[in-house]
Amino acid sequence: PPKEKSSETSRKSSPTLPLTLSKKCKPLPLPLAQKGKNQNNRKQEDNAQKSWTFQVGLWCLNPAVAFHSISSKARNVILTSGTLSPMNSFASELGTEFPLRLEAPHVIKPEKQVWVGAFSSCQDRKLNSSYKNTEGFDYQDAIGDSVLQFSNVIPNGVLCFFPSYGLLERMVQRWKNTGLWSRLSSIKKIVCEPRNPSEGDFGTTMKQYYNTVKQTLRPVKSKTDRKGNLQSISGAILLAVCRGKVSEGIDFTDYYARGVITIGIPFPLLKDPKIVLKRKYNDSQSSKSKSMINGSDWYTLQAYRAINQAIGRCIRHRNDYGAILLLDERFQSDENIGKLSRWVRVAVNKYSSTEQAIESLEEFFKSQSTSPD
Repeated sequence: PPKEKSSETSRKSSPTLPLTLSKKCKPLPLPLAQKGKNQNNRKQEDNAQKSWTFQVGLWCLNPAVAFHSISSKARNVILTSGTLSPMNSFASELGTEFPLRLEAPHVIKPEKQVWVGAFSSCQDRKLNSSYKNTEGFDYQDAIGDSVLQFSNVIPNGVLCFFPSYGLLERMVQRWKNTGLWSRLSSIKKIVCEPRNPSEGDFGTTMKQYYNTVKQTLRPVKSKTDRKGNLQSISGAILLAVCRGKVSEGIDFTDYYARGVITIGIPFPLLKDPKIVLKRKYNDSQSSKSKSMINGSDWYTLQAYRAINQAIGRCIRHRNDYGAILLLDERFQSDENIGKLSRWVRVAVNKYSSTEQAIESLEEFFKSQSTSPD
């Protein structure tokens, strides 16, 4: 019959993955109240009668399923990106050997054009973004003081990436309560990546950041006075989130990102249904095949891939330069540094505290301002 034919055609032409079916349903009515309920209670009952949305998601837990349609037909397949590292996980996830692999050096000279620091503490307070620490005021204040110190040194635009919107919002609230927000605002104009459209238009936010940085371009000479008080510095700081729009695919050339600060390590939500199922799937498959990485390794690599995406905003062409600051004590480990992109890990310097790096960072930007283009 015509209806069945139309339905079959629709199924064949529609994409296989991902598939989301959504249907709005009304909840079961609330229990009837006793007679004599006042009008206010009736209004509350009416407000509760809102439609719910149920969704059924079909998720592909093995990227090799989709990639096979390409690799099985093409004579050669070349994958190229600045954030393929670590590459073993890509080969594992795509179910392909990739016998030829190249991790090329950057077009810049890392020793001259990029300053990378990994920090374990700020004023004797540990920098570790594990869940048990992020709720504490000591940690939130330590991050705030670190961002303040570096914003006082880095000229023009600064990008600051948080692991999640939740942590960003807690930090903003704490900094406003302590007065740090006001002090940071006196150094750079603060712009926040909106969490959703209701909090502001993303395009407007970016335009505000770009315009502020561009309008305040001028040489910065002094950073602090003799008493150590912070001096006014032009520019803006954009507070954003790893895996958000700012961290992937947006160009911050030259003075729009003279510094990138990363807060912690952006592990995916551990209890997210997709994450839970993906980890279980990889565990089951890794027990059958040595080429498949287990769920724990996959989970860790997602965090470092997000970090590599974020710090990649700093250097956009061969004449660009900037500073990358990793605020988490776990980057004191060579194993964790090894998960960063090659051009970053070869330039990492470890510092036990943020205070130790200020002079070196100042000298870096001073040398860039006196170097020929």
